[in-house]
Parts: sequence; structure tokens; C-alpha cells
Amino acid sequence: GVVPPTARINPYTKKVEMNKEVPFGNRPKTEKSISKFFTSNIPNFSETLKTEKDFINKVEKGKKMNKVVLFSEKNQASSIYKALATEFKDRLEFFFIDYSQKKPKLKNFRIESLPQIIVRVGFDKDGEPVKAAEIVKYEGEPDIGKISAFLD
Repeated sequence: GVVPPTARINPYTKKVEMNKEVPFGNRPKTEKSISKFFTSNIPNFSETLKTEKDFINKVEKGKKMNKVVLFSEKNQASSIYKALATEFKDRLEFFFIDYSQKKPKLKNFRIESLPQIIVRVGFDKDGEPVKAAEIVKYEGEPDIGKISAFLD
């Protein structure tokens, strides 16, 4: 059979990234169990923020990258969001805010409905800081292709 490569070179950072094999094991081979196996093994390159202080330190200050934030009523990031965070991990920093329990007081964002994705644009395409950071909301459907095009 075809054997996947054990490593790949990240085109942006030039670092070697190792692939890992996760065996399916003796689980029943049903549509539900296969789906759960795949979705639970998607790497999560987003960080969950719990307080307003976390938000300020990570999103408003943090790394010199534009930031993507998902506000959701779910207690964890969706598979689509994890896939997007994986796809863009070298160009954007991803954060997740769980609105199901305690709603953080983030007055600057006027979140009207959930889920909501916003991008904090603080840097231009060359990584240079812009004069004033801008918040851009994603207004489309929860479609990975459309969100990916928006983020690109």
C-alpha cells in the first residue's frame, strides 16, 4: 500500500514537522465511530482564552501576527475551526472563547450572535504593524471554503 511521508517541511518556517500515526484499533467500524475518531484526532492549534486579561495579553498584545478569534456557545473549538487553525498556523494566530459558561466582558467586539469569528488585523502582509488595529467580522456561512478565502 501507499505509505505517507513521516515528515514534511513547513513552507513558511522551513522547520521539519513529523507526522504521527494514530491507530484506529479494535473500535467498531461504524460511520459514527469513524467520524468521531477523525474529528477527535484533528490537531488543535487554537488557544482557549478564559479571561479578559488573557484576551488582552494574547490578542491585543501577543505575537506579531494577525489574530483570529472564535466566540462560541460550545465548550470547545469545532472541527472546521481546528482545520483552519492548522491550515493557517504559520500566518495567523487562533483563539477560542467559550461563551457557554461565563461570558467574558469584551465590549469592543459587539458580538450579536454566536458563533462569531473576528480577525484582529494589526499587521500588514509584510508583518509590519499598522497604525491602528482593525477588527473585521466574518459575516458568511459556516463553510470552511468561504472562511478560508476570508482569512486568506
